[in-house]
Amino acid sequence: MNFHAFAILAVLTGLFSAPALAKEGPVVLAPTSSWQLDFAEENCRLARTFGSADDIWIVYFTQHGPSESFELTLAGPGLK
Repeated sequence: MNFHAFAILAVLTGLFSAPALAKEGPVVLAPTSSWQLDFAEENCRLARTFGSADDIWIVYFTQHGPSESFELTLAGPGLK
Protein backbone atom coordinates (compact mmCIF):
# COMPACT_ATOMS: atom_id res chain seq x y z
CA MET A 1 0.00 0.00 0.00
CA ASN A 2 1.50 3.34 -0.95
CA PHE A 3 1.90 6.25 1.44
CA HIS A 4 -1.08 8.24 0.14
CA ALA A 5 -3.55 5.37 0.36
CA PHE A 6 -2.32 4.46 3.83
CA ALA A 7 -2.55 8.08 4.96
CA ILE A 8 -6.15 8.42 3.84
CA LEU A 9 -7.08 5.12 5.48
CA ALA A 10 -5.42 6.20 8.72
CA VAL A 11 -7.33 9.50 8.79
CA LEU A 12 -10.67 7.86 8.21
CA THR A 13 -9.98 5.19 10.83
CA GLY A 14 -8.88 7.80 13.36
CA LEU A 15 -11.82 10.10 12.78
CA PHE A 16 -14.42 7.39 13.12
CA SER A 17 -12.93 5.43 16.01
CA ALA A 18 -11.64 8.09 18.42
CA PRO A 19 -12.92 7.29 21.94
CA ALA A 20 -13.66 10.97 22.65
CA LEU A 21 -16.07 11.03 19.73
CA ALA A 22 -17.66 7.62 20.35
CA LYS A 23 -19.93 8.92 23.13
CA GLU A 24 -22.05 10.87 20.67
CA GLY A 25 -21.73 8.51 17.70
CA PRO A 26 -19.73 8.91 14.53
CA VAL A 27 -18.80 12.36 13.34
CA VAL A 28 -18.65 12.96 9.61
CA LEU A 29 -16.49 15.90 8.62
CA ALA A 30 -16.55 17.25 5.08
CA PRO A 31 -13.22 18.36 3.65
CA THR A 32 -12.73 22.13 3.58
CA SER A 33 -9.57 22.06 1.48
CA SER A 34 -7.88 19.89 -1.08
CA TRP A 35 -4.98 17.64 -0.08
CA GLN A 36 -1.75 19.64 0.15
CA LEU A 37 1.52 17.80 -0.49
CA ASP A 38 4.89 19.34 0.37
CA PHE A 39 8.04 17.56 -0.82
CA ALA A 40 10.73 19.21 1.30
CA GLU A 41 14.39 18.22 1.26
CA GLU A 42 14.33 16.38 4.61
CA ASN A 43 10.68 15.27 4.78
CA CYS A 44 7.34 15.28 3.03
CA ARG A 45 3.96 16.29 4.44
CA LEU A 46 0.40 15.53 3.38
CA ALA A 47 -2.20 17.87 4.93
CA ARG A 48 -5.91 18.63 4.73
CA THR A 49 -8.56 20.46 6.76
CA PHE A 50 -12.05 19.18 7.56
CA GLY A 51 -15.17 20.52 9.26
CA SER A 52 -16.66 23.99 8.95
CA ALA A 53 -15.58 27.57 9.59
CA ASP A 54 -16.51 27.23 13.29
CA ASP A 55 -15.26 23.64 13.70
CA ILE A 56 -11.94 23.18 11.86
CA TRP A 57 -10.01 19.90 12.07
CA ILE A 58 -6.47 19.61 10.71
CA VAL A 59 -4.72 16.41 9.63
CA TYR A 60 -0.98 16.15 8.88
CA PHE A 61 0.95 13.09 7.77
CA THR A 62 4.71 13.68 7.90
CA GLN A 63 7.43 11.30 6.73
CA HIS A 64 11.08 12.11 7.53
CA GLY A 65 13.57 10.97 4.91
CA PRO A 66 13.17 7.65 3.17
CA SER A 67 11.32 5.67 5.83
CA GLU A 68 8.59 3.09 6.34
CA SER A 69 7.01 5.10 9.16
CA PHE A 70 5.29 8.46 9.42
CA GLU A 71 3.91 10.85 12.02
CA LEU A 72 0.20 11.62 12.26
CA THR A 73 -0.94 14.94 13.68
CA LEU A 74 -4.66 15.41 14.24
CA ALA A 75 -5.97 18.63 15.78
CA GLY A 76 -9.51 19.79 16.38
CA PRO A 77 -11.93 21.06 19.00
CA GLY A 78 -13.22 17.56 19.85
CA LEU A 79 -9.83 16.24 20.99
CA LYS A 80 -8.62 16.69 24.52
